[in-house]
Amino acid sequence: MVTYPYPFNRILIPYDGSPSAKKALEWAAHLYRAGGEEVEQIALLR
Repeated sequence: MVTYPYPFNRILIPYDGSPSAKKALEWAAHLYRAGGEEVEQIALLR
């Protein structure tokens, strides 16, 4: 079986308080939990 590194090691989230931005924040949290130690940085732009 071939394994690949986790593809998301940096996550950038634009956030303006809208419902769409809140959903993006939830997805980023899921990506972070899935990636564990592979995720190096999460940045939130407000």
